[in-house]
Amino acid sequence: MKRLLLATAAVFALGTPAFAQTAIETTVSEALMTRGYSAEGIASLTDAQVTELYLALTSEDDAQIQTVIAGFGLPNDTSSDLFAASGGEEQTRAAVAEVLTTAGYPDTLLDMLSSEQIAQIYLSSTSEDASDVTMTLEEIGVDEMMASAGNTEETDAGMYVTAELERRGVSAEDIAKLDDSDISELYIVLTSGDETAIREAIASATAS
Repeated sequence: MKRLLLATAAVFALGTPAFAQTAIETTVSEALMTRGYSAEGIASLTDAQVTELYLALTSEDDAQIQTVIAGFGLPNDTSSDLFAASGGEEQTRAAVAEVLTTAGYPDTLLDMLSSEQIAQIYLSSTSEDASDVTMTLEEIGVDEMMASAGNTEETDAGMYVTAELERRGVSAEDIAKLDDSDISELYIVLTSGDETAIREAIASATAS
């Protein structure tokens, strides 16, 4: 495989037939446009950069592809053009929200995305290949975003519960015995403002 890739690069560098160059450039252009890069930025790439990205694309290693693209420093301003062409940012966001819902993600994910990422998802959703959306979501790392958001919420809840229990005189030993289920239940009760329910929940959770 390495020899094949090196041969491809060598042929391209030495001057390939027009049809071969067009095929390589088309592959690179489509990959960049799908990721939200403008035609002007793509046109600024040197032959060496086109070759480098083409080889990365043929490796199908998403991490390598992202690293190569990031190294080019291309401006990603497709989002503003896209919003104008699609009837405005609100309409584009609504379309992407529908895509995310169809893919099984909650409404809150949309607010975690940048304008460029929203543009990428919208562009992939207009492709005839349904798998483009899945690939784009994977490249953006939406699952990691959701996991990170969930962990942050859990951490905040745990810190709140711990602080409240300490303030109410619960020992560190009893607090350490609480599991995730106890923390979740206590967080809900502690934020309810019902003192009677709070005292009962704390007594139940910390009972030996």
